[in-house]
Amino acid sequence: MHILVLSCNTGGGHNSAGSAVIECLAAHGHTGQRVDFLALAGQKVSDAVSNTYIEVVKKAPAVFGVTYQVGRAVSTAEHKLGVRSPVYAACAQVIPSLERFLAQHPCDAILAPHTFPALALTEMKRRGMELPLTVAVATDYTCTPFFEEEDCDYTLVPSPLCVDEFCRRGIPREKLVPLGIPVSESFQYRIGRDACCRRLGLDPSRRWVLLMGGSMGAGHIQQLVRCLLLLTEEQVHLAVICGSNLKLQAAVSRRFQSSGRVKVVGFTDQVARYLEVCELLYTKPGGITSTEAAAMGVPMIHMKPIPGCESKNRQLFTRSGMSVSARSSLSLAARGRDLLNDPDRRRRMVEAQRRQSVAGAAGRIVGFLEEKTAERSL
Repeated sequence: MHILVLSCNTGGGHNSAGSAVIECLAAHGHTGQRVDFLALAGQKVSDAVSNTYIEVVKKAPAVFGVTYQVGRAVSTAEHKLGVRSPVYAACAQVIPSLERFLAQHPCDAILAPHTFPALALTEMKRRGMELPLTVAVATDYTCTPFFEEEDCDYTLVPSPLCVDEFCRRGIPREKLVPLGIPVSESFQYRIGRDACCRRLGLDPSRRWVLLMGGSMGAGHIQQLVRCLLLLTEEQVHLAVICGSNLKLQAAVSRRFQSSGRVKVVGFTDQVARYLEVCELLYTKPGGITSTEAAAMGVPMIHMKPIPGCESKNRQLFTRSGMSVSARSSLSLAARGRDLLNDPDRRRRMVEAQRRQSVAGAAGRIVGFLEEKTAERSL
């Protein structure tokens, strides 16, 4: 079985989800290929769209939030009226390039962990173009704007808790399969805390708290670090992962280097091992990062979300007991201090994460693809 994963570079989550499935495919004796959908129309197109998205999220999250709400309203209204959105029309422009690619690279199924390729596949189906099995994958715990316009063969959603919302948005219930969000195999196992500390250069005698802002290093990290240093005991040390945000990495290093309690990390492929070491995680409520932490069974505090889908992610996680949150940096730090002093509450949070069965989604997805591709070949 060979699977094509069509993703986009608007944030790291979509690519991470696709790569997790490809990793699991290889473990089961299959092959997979991840392709940047927008790059099929030209690398300049992909770079322009992705860079614009990232800059807006970093520098003007409020603008992104307004755009998200307007997009949801437009998408919902047009979908109910049977009219296609401008986003749908733009994605359809890539169809000739995608058709040529598929002719040169045949596959058994196409997985779309991003709205854009899912919309293009939908239009190809409407035109009667021959396609293999098509599967859209939601990488947030909500139906994002324009996603409701997709009509792939199946739509994979993160949790049974999400099914009703996707139905309300117009996706047929029989097409919705709650298999979870796929994350890398590295988040499915532990190697031992001492071994992790040696690998990462962390003092195993300290209590470690991890702070992450996602692949773009978003969030009010500096204020939160300052508050945590004020409210927690000397035994508590902080590991701050800044991702690709070099300005944030330099600022945190410069401001807190004298404290002796802060380790600043840039982009790293060892996130799973940092999660294994820490007693507590602070993260923005991205769908992928939150799922990775829950798969590892790490108590979680959600920071201020990027308005839009992350607000919905945080709502679902806090409502189901998988995380807690607060509005201000000081309140977030106080929540963390209280959790560090309450092992029973941390245990209950991890148990809530396990009840939601967030771990093992990649394996379930590969099994699903095996089953459905076999059915089509009969």
